[in-house]
Amino acid sequence: IAGIGGHPMGDQVRIGIFNTNGSAIQVTSSGKYQVREGVSKILATLSKGKVVKVSWSGGKYHVRGAGVSFDTVNEIRLVPLNQAIMQIKSYNDKSKTIVGKNYNRYRGIIEIRKCNGCGELWAINELRTEYYLRGLAESSDTGPAEYLKALGVAARTYVLYHKVITGGRRPAQGYDIGRTPDDQIYRGYEYEIITPRLASIFNKVKGIVVTDSEADKPVSTVYFSDSDGRTRSAKEAWGTSRFPYLQQSVKDPYHVASSCRGHCVGMSAQGAYGFAKKDGWSFQKILKYYYKGVKLVKAY
Repeated sequence: IAGIGGHPMGDQVRIGIFNTNGSAIQVTSSGKYQVREGVSKILATLSKGKVVKVSWSGGKYHVRGAGVSFDTVNEIRLVPLNQAIMQIKSYNDKSKTIVGKNYNRYRGIIEIRKCNGCGELWAINELRTEYYLRGLAESSDTGPAEYLKALGVAARTYVLYHKVITGGRRPAQGYDIGRTPDDQIYRGYEYEIITPRLASIFNKVKGIVVTDSEADKPVSTVYFSDSDGRTRSAKEAWGTSRFPYLQQSVKDPYHVASSCRGHCVGMSAQGAYGFAKKDGWSFQKILKYYYKGVKLVKAY
């Protein structure tokens, strides 16, 4: 697939977690981790539980704590060793749904980066695509398997579409997509722990992406919660003809809403659930019903 590498866990993707207006972001880890300047320069190796604070002022990043003190103009990357889990201690996920649980632990790298042209200091989670999907919080793990497969393929394709095709949803901030419903709800390692069936089912469709019929490029597999009985074309909803696979309104018989919950373009989650549970549709049939004229391709 154009632009997608062959790593067995997929490309590295970058998820914007949260930002401050320059105040320090505090990070620690469940095991050893490296503090790096840029991609490769190692500033320090810290042990489990050691906390560093990264802030920005005067045109430089300031790294403090755990016996380290560095100032640099290059972004700071906190890189886990031996698959340790990173934690952003200064982050409180306000969307938490379980009392006492804070979704602030993540697989992969935490990068602290000031945005280009604004004062925001961002914490970005960089990790392999398949690990990203394990923290996807768009659904519980109790639905029909074929519905969850369709969701997994759509979610994988969506993040890779923005990485490969658009150059990221927020290039100035340095990430591919965000963690909120504006993109896809992502809660990282904590959500992976409480929804183990999701990882098992997503693994059954590992590496499969939705592509256009001609160039084998990932498409924008947008989806939404529920319709009023039919989906909308991109032309009707957004006034654009850019997405040929999103230009047909389809019936959505398993809706429960009286008005659209979401933008109503692409795959309806409630509809996909109903087609899988009531009609026994496969994930392939579900995806090709909502996204017209596409192919499903094993990318890695």
